[in-house]
Amino acid sequence: MPRVARKILLCLLLAAAKAQANGRFPETNQLVVEPGNPDHAVVRATFGLLVTRDHGASWHLVCEDAFGPQNTDPPLTLLPGGVMVLGLEDGVSRSDALGCSFARANGFGLDQRVRDVTASVAEPGTAWVLTVDDAASSLWLSSDAADSFSQVATFAGVSAVTLDVAPTNPDVIYVSGVERDQGVLLRSRDRGAAFEPFPIPGASGSKVPYIAAIDPTDENTVYVRTYGIPGALLQTRDGGESFSKNPFEMRTPVQGFALSGDGSILVASNPFDGTFRADRERFEFERVRCGGASCLGFAGEDLLGCGSESLDGFVIGISRDQGVTFSRLLAQSCIPGPVGCPEASGVASECANTWPDLRARLGAERCEPVDVAPSSACSAASGAGGGGSAPEIAGAGGGKEAPRPAADESSDAGCGCRAVAPGGRSGLSAFLLSLLLARLARQRARAPRN
Repeated sequence: MPRVARKILLCLLLAAAKAQANGRFPETNQLVVEPGNPDHAVVRATFGLLVTRDHGASWHLVCEDAFGPQNTDPPLTLLPGGVMVLGLEDGVSRSDALGCSFARANGFGLDQRVRDVTASVAEPGTAWVLTVDDAASSLWLSSDAADSFSQVATFAGVSAVTLDVAPTNPDVIYVSGVERDQGVLLRSRDRGAAFEPFPIPGASGSKVPYIAAIDPTDENTVYVRTYGIPGALLQTRDGGESFSKNPFEMRTPVQGFALSGDGSILVASNPFDGTFRADRERFEFERVRCGGASCLGFAGEDLLGCGSESLDGFVIGISRDQGVTFSRLLAQSCIPGPVGCPEASGVASECANTWPDLRARLGAERCEPVDVAPSSACSAASGAGGGGSAPEIAGAGGGKEAPRPAADESSDAGCGCRAVAPGGRSGLSAFLLSLLLARLARQRARAPRN
């Protein structure tokens, strides 16, 4: 068996061995930073929320029971001032400013499945919610820090998946979705009163478009990623009227994406292809790291990322060189309980009974971090993706064949178990790909966000 195949199989087996009782892997998959406060960040995990208020020096857990148990990962945003807003299967849950108690938001008819939530950076206390039902998608607005919502717009015939508000102009709103198997970006310049639809190249019902980010300095520059095989990241500089002719592609979906504070630096990643970096003007990506986070977010000058304990040696890491290297902020065995909240708070009381069992399942009874050798930067010869052309995976279609590594076939080009062998050279490769695709399908059902 080629060494790269053995390492991929080992990684998958390690992940499977740590599955939770509900069948879900202990993963971190969304990271948000409070606008204007880089010390306050929340990371969504398959077992709850991990919260820091001191730039990652310490963390505490908010268990799922505190905000509403879910079978899917709730979309999450942070409002200026610290209030968490989460989208549930039947409404919205909001926290207090300390994140220690949660209550349902009010809103007549706001009992549908929430697909996305977002904050209006330019208007502290303003939150937007996107819901879906069998007939249509709807847009909701709150001006009282997510305490109550009113319906603003309805999109008949559109299966909407994400929304975002321009940081520089609260009247400019974008919604992405699929209409008659065509991916579309809907743009409003009047606070949701009217929307213009624009087709997204390559986006469809099988490659669903998600808004990755809006440029923090330009309301017309938007980044959209398509969730499929291969995965693509597109840029529009005119509010959706046209898109980059050469989208950046990866062999698997772009999972992590982050913009620097001025929007000039772009970082994209996934655990299978690695970490890539580009500047806004050229939109040409270079691989800077073999490893890749499943979620990313800039906290001031630092880049935070979601890791895999078995691959990275941490569940949350920090990079001070824009993604080239990451160091550990939190290991899975060191995840603390709800220690940051008063004993009388809702989080403390709701999580007290579930934490002992969860702690045992996470292996967090003793803080014993596992050291994992850091992955090296990858040469162009060893990489997948970059420059807008994706190599083929057996059965996936699309893209060009990846260049072969300079070393022999058993070499993993220094990328450890993240190096996915190009092409389908063996039955084992097809088997590993099927496991990967099954995992991606589960993630797609949970409406991934950065």
